[in-house]
Amino acid sequence: MSSNRFVHFMQRIFVPFFTFIALFIGTGFVSGSIVHMGEGINPWDVSLLAIGILFFILGSVSQDMQQDWKRIRGEGITAFLFLSLVLSIGIGMVSGGMQHFVDTPAYSAILIPFGLALGFMAFILKERIVLHAKEWTFIVPATLIGCAILGVGLRAVSGILPEALKQDHGQGVQEEQAASSVSSSNAEEEGHGH
Repeated sequence: MSSNRFVHFMQRIFVPFFTFIALFIGTGFVSGSIVHMGEGINPWDVSLLAIGILFFILGSVSQDMQQDWKRIRGEGITAFLFLSLVLSIGIGMVSGGMQHFVDTPAYSAILIPFGLALGFMAFILKERIVLHAKEWTFIVPATLIGCAILGVGLRAVSGILPEALKQDHGQGVQEEQAASSVSSSNAEEEGHGH
């Protein structure tokens, strides 16, 4: 395989795959860390957040380079990176809030609508969707009102969740953590025994 064909092969298969993985891993890390920060900020969650944002930005850059690198240079790399950062946090808030709604319903009821509004605005700006003044005067209030209604609705749902469901879900998480802790200490004991 000639070097040109090899480069084309890499661009056609591996670059899109890397882009796909980077975007989804980035979103997963951001969403997990944001939700767990509701229980208290610690170095592990902050590290996951930073790594997730980095992956998401790399995926965004790779995606836009495949489409039109000139567009990024035209709008400015700083603006592109900032909007990618905001978009990753917005998506992470929605994703994490939905995943852990049963664990932290009150916190998730804030995360989901706020993340939707943040992500939606960042998406419009990042994708350079041209909107006229009248469209902006409709979209911004409509987004805020819609997300406020969603937040109130989620808050109401969180208040009527069956207590048994919350306890079962929380107990399942605690059992998983306890099992993980036991298996770790067993592995350490076996390691010291040899």
